[in-house]
Amino acid sequence: MGCARAVIWAVGSPAAGASKNPLLLHEILFQPLLRWISGALYAAGARSFCVVRTGAAWDERLRACLPAAEAGDAVLLEAGSETLRQDLLAFAAGAGVTVAVTRPLLVTAHAVETMTTAHSGGGQLLTELLTDDEHRTGLYCFAGAAAGRLFAFLDDRFDFTLACLAMRERGLPLGEFFVSDGAGGAVCVTTPPELDAARRAMQRAVAARHMRRGVTIVDPDHTYIDADTVIGRDTTILPGVILRDGCTVGEDCEIGPHTLLRASEVGDGCAVISSHLHESRLGRGVRVGPFAYLRPGSVVEDGGKVGDFVEIKNARVGAGSKIPHLSYVGDADIGAGVNIGCGSITVNYDGRVKRRTVVEDGAFIGCNTNLVAPVTVGKGAYTAAGSTVTDPVPPGALAVARTRQENREDWVARRRPPRAET
Repeated sequence: MGCARAVIWAVGSPAAGASKNPLLLHEILFQPLLRWISGALYAAGARSFCVVRTGAAWDERLRACLPAAEAGDAVLLEAGSETLRQDLLAFAAGAGVTVAVTRPLLVTAHAVETMTTAHSGGGQLLTELLTDDEHRTGLYCFAGAAAGRLFAFLDDRFDFTLACLAMRERGLPLGEFFVSDGAGGAVCVTTPPELDAARRAMQRAVAARHMRRGVTIVDPDHTYIDADTVIGRDTTILPGVILRDGCTVGEDCEIGPHTLLRASEVGDGCAVISSHLHESRLGRGVRVGPFAYLRPGSVVEDGGKVGDFVEIKNARVGAGSKIPHLSYVGDADIGAGVNIGCGSITVNYDGRVKRRTVVEDGAFIGCNTNLVAPVTVGKGAYTAAGSTVTDPVPPGALAVARTRQENREDWVARRRPPRAET
């Protein structure tokens, strides 16, 4: 039987060096430590949460770290208030097993669930979670029906360690449950160095999980993957890669080196090299980079190419289309089989309104073309290099929008004196 309710203490010194944020709000693999804790408790069965904090300044962020299904109903109590003891008793009483987390730590749902199951069948008043080296984790569990009896041993600081000593002196039944010291069991996090150790442990654990599923991670110590990312088998992750905010990467891909993906979807057989993708989607067999930047709302369909120093924003690039280098495509719909030449841009913003550009299937955009939105380049049409296109281009036409070249003979000689010989 897992836990039914959870109480988390979010009080005391920030214990995070010079940071103004409490340690529980510091991140491990892009998620606050509190979210890791509450997620493990939720997976172990907790459906009611109580957070004890000092002041309401962090309330919004604290609630955001709790499971979404329970955050709105979470109870937030003020540490040191005159009614804290009664409020905690009311929260825990008669509600199955309650888990109390009195200090920051990383813990697995399996550790919590097996601990509470052992407590339920052991007849103890209180069970404490310890690591294999007998390090106190600050996590305890007790039956809600025994909360009143237990709370009689707790002082106003709710120091469970002292309560355990007092109960042992009385000969009351206490339990100890041991787990491994590491990301597979529990990691205590009370100082900045311990926070770093927990981050590294979780980084290794997440990488190992993907490698067991057929993913090649060349250098796990320099690869940062959040717990919600999904990666297909036979994909290779090179050093310096950051995958966060729930990315999905398909099979047979190569990601990196030095690539950031945030909330993005990458299809099978893609290569993303030294580039940034934010809230974007790639089809199958797409090649991106090096040094490309895909901003939110970007979609590159099957077989597309986004080359070096290309920026795309809120645009769809059709199947097999290529934007090889040094271009900006924003607020645009690019058809299939389009080639956009070097240095071309969609002029999407007039200082007040952003408008869309449409380039239909098979069009060829010459180098250094400005497409001034709103404008449409028809199917199979061409634009001459260096053109600034402001009017629609019919299908199959060539748009030439530049002044005719004029050569002025002997201009240099008339304008400048002869160079002195050296």
